[in-house]
Amino acid sequence: MIPAARDRMQPVSRNCLLHAFVAVLSLALGGAATAQSDPALTIAESGDNYRLSVPVSRLVMTIPKGAFTVANVSAGGATASPRYFLLKDAVRGVSVSGWFESSGGYAGFDSFWKNEANALRRNGLSAANVERTRVDKWEAVLYEQQIPKGTNANIRAEWIEEGTWIDVHISVTTKDPSSVARATALNVLKEITVAVLR
Repeated sequence: MIPAARDRMQPVSRNCLLHAFVAVLSLALGGAATAQSDPALTIAESGDNYRLSVPVSRLVMTIPKGAFTVANVSAGGATASPRYFLLKDAVRGVSVSGWFESSGGYAGFDSFWKNEANALRRNGLSAANVERTRVDKWEAVLYEQQIPKGTNANIRAEWIEEGTWIDVHISVTTKDPSSVARATALNVLKEITVAVLR
């Protein structure tokens, strides 16, 4: 660039740099504010139960502790959500995972399950013996996945109330027959309660 043109552009460049710095600073501060206003799910032990809640929601989900332990997940993707949870019972081969989200993102169970089934297929998996059911206010689907040895029974269950969408995925991996694994998963769901804070 010729010197005369560079000299003419310097005042504009300095001004642009100043605006860019202010914009970046605003974004950084705005991002921090957003992160603070987007609180994470908390899991608190209360007697023989885990109580799961998000400060911006009035719903509290309770899961009997039993042999469940809170697991840390670093798989990235959707599991990186601050409102994701994962509990594992290594003795029974049971895991309970899911999210608390705004109900505004929920398009109904048919749409939800269609997207989930498509995601399984994209990953080379399939859902066998699919059965829809309701447990309390949970709308759920039971299914199984093929594994090399034993049985893997699953439930995806959705609870919508007070502007909150709770998604729960129960997975049971065992050497028991599929009917036993499915019954175990269903019993776990029946033991989970959701209450509205008043």
